[in-house]
Amino acid sequence: MNSAFDELKIYGELTPNISYDIVVLHPLADEQILLENLDLSPGDCTSCDLYWAWQQELFFVSIVSSQSQTPGVNYCKKSGIKFGGHNFVIFTNQCQISTSEVIKTLNFLSKYVAENKLFIEMAKTEETIKVLDVDVCA
Repeated sequence: MNSAFDELKIYGELTPNISYDIVVLHPLADEQILLENLDLSPGDCTSCDLYWAWQQELFFVSIVSSQSQTPGVNYCKKSGIKFGGHNFVIFTNQCQISTSEVIKTLNFLSKYVAENKLFIEMAKTEETIKVLDVDVCA
């Protein structure tokens, strides 16, 4: 049987220099060489999607820079997905998404998930829940 970590590796290489097991799907504002190769600037990095393996569960996390959306954290459980189907959407007022915002987000989520495991397990499928109205990336 595959683990959440094995499943994570299907999505790409683990992101280096971060103490969490994640695969980031978009370049980050502080990845200068990658941005140059893609002809992008740090200001183009206004969102980040990533997969995160933690405690035998797989989480999909979106971090979105938005000046029009209230900062906060939303959670939704998707059906039919191996290892939980957990989805978090993080809205932030930070203009660029860099490694720092990813780490702050995962620091918050790891604590939140550990303290609210029963809530997450009991959440209704396909229902979006507002978890927090705070900018966890600030």
